[in-house]
Amino acid sequence: MTINHIRLRCGILAVCMVLGACSKDPQVSAETPLPEASPRNLLLICIDTVRADVFYGLGEAHKDSLSAWQDDALVFEQAISSSSWTVPALGSVFSGLWQSGHGGGRLPDVNIGGLMLSTALNEGVPLLAEAAEQEGFDTAALSASPWTNSPDDAMGLTRGFKEKQKLGRLGSRAAFGQMNEILAQKPEDTPFFYYLHFMEAHDWHVTAEPVLDARIAKFSPEERALFLQVAPPQACKDEQSLLCKRYLVYASAVKRLRESIAVMLTRMEEKSLLEDTVVVVFSDHGEEFGDHANDKRIQKTVGSSPKKFVGHGQSMYQELLHVPIIVWHPKYDGAGIDELVSLVDIGPTVARWLDIEFLPAQWPGYYLDNYLQPSQKALERVAYASGIANGEQQISAQQGTKKSIWYMVSDENSYFDLASDPYESHSAPSDNLVLRFDGLFLDYARSMQNKERKPALLPDEQIRRLQSIGYLQGVETSADTEN
Repeated sequence: MTINHIRLRCGILAVCMVLGACSKDPQVSAETPLPEASPRNLLLICIDTVRADVFYGLGEAHKDSLSAWQDDALVFEQAISSSSWTVPALGSVFSGLWQSGHGGGRLPDVNIGGLMLSTALNEGVPLLAEAAEQEGFDTAALSASPWTNSPDDAMGLTRGFKEKQKLGRLGSRAAFGQMNEILAQKPEDTPFFYYLHFMEAHDWHVTAEPVLDARIAKFSPEERALFLQVAPPQACKDEQSLLCKRYLVYASAVKRLRESIAVMLTRMEEKSLLEDTVVVVFSDHGEEFGDHANDKRIQKTVGSSPKKFVGHGQSMYQELLHVPIIVWHPKYDGAGIDELVSLVDIGPTVARWLDIEFLPAQWPGYYLDNYLQPSQKALERVAYASGIANGEQQISAQQGTKKSIWYMVSDENSYFDLASDPYESHSAPSDNLVLRFDGLFLDYARSMQNKERKPALLPDEQIRRLQSIGYLQGVETSADTEN
């Protein structure tokens, strides 16, 4: 392939992205019959910022209270997020669309306070909670995330949830108690759709070093050894480094989440709620712990930040995209599934299980239960990710173990075979890969919705909370402006 041809291809892709050529997302859905009896209720749990290798690794290295529950679940071991940060990823969960279809989490063409603010979900995009509420479900969102617990829902993520509550200081440990209060108030025989959002893995490690030291001092020797056993390769080369301390506290937060989910499932079982309830646990994105510290693009993004190479939203590598998805369904036995799935699959799948009329016209996903049987379509499917919160905009496409990342501003591509290079250490382009991913990125470019992009207007309280966890640094509130 000649350089001129590559430049021509990049030019075509760039034009498509700018013009927002409208066409349907690549459809790969398939019809299969429902289970014999559908469940009545849905509990959807987001464990924010949890990377799959740490989450699954903790359970594999040391059998904990969640391990037995996982044996009875559908465990999707190769699940991929649709973005590397919260807004576009949750938009995909609730809409069943890529970011190109729901519009949330894009950087608009105007900026506020010198920095770019995220767009909200497009108003006309139907969401799963809206469909559930229209069909008589009792809907509630209990969230510790400022993206999803704002009363005015500036991002549009909680449209359709009748009840909205903030999770308190105890986070996941208090969630069942709050949910139980809502359950007690709902009309008898009314099905429920409840959404919980936990932030321990997002928040605990992003703090001052003395606070990290105080947490680590409480670890038992066995806990510390467990956390180190499943550490990402670059995280703890120096166990006294700030990077390693952040990772250790992060791992302890993931351990807490595993314990909290197990407690919640046990209490639901005691109340006979699991007999007719689907429980879906997923993460919106992972977390970077120096995995690609040699990437010059990330270096430009993070600059001299004290949290260098720790965080999310700045790349499309697997440490940010590979996430857990676990499903407890009353009619399915446990199974480990290692085929490629995506967050866009969740919404339409649970809608079908609960007999909710919700099937996005441009739905690009699969029904998750299709993966219980071998399928050539499943092997051929493509999982996209887009939406960067910090730095150069990127799009990722993965098909099987082959993956490419397109860096849109510099107009460069990286190509990986995750089977032989799971840590994405070396880009290995070939004519076949270039041609294949040219076509895939062109398909995605054509699916971009040609709509005016406006930044969400966030209240001061929400901006301050987001700033406290690392977002919107430098954005002024109205109180700052008045002073």
